Amino acid sequence: MLDNQPETYVPAHLYFEAIDRLKKIARNYEPDAHDDLQSMIIEAVSETLNVWPDTVREEGISLAA
Repeated sequence: MLDNQPETYVPAHLYFEAIDRLKKIARNYEPDAHDDLQSMIIEAVSETLNVWPDTVREEGISLAA
């Protein structure tokens, strides 16, 4: 556990969907293609698991389209 944060549980199908998306990013990532790896990982985690950094809440940033 990081920084004594409580554990978070999500439905298994979402968890494994996120893992699959991360594996796909890892398999297809090419450093020379100038893809933004961090953005791809953030999208996979946030869109699949609805997990966001606390700064989004604290700063009142809306990430909704």
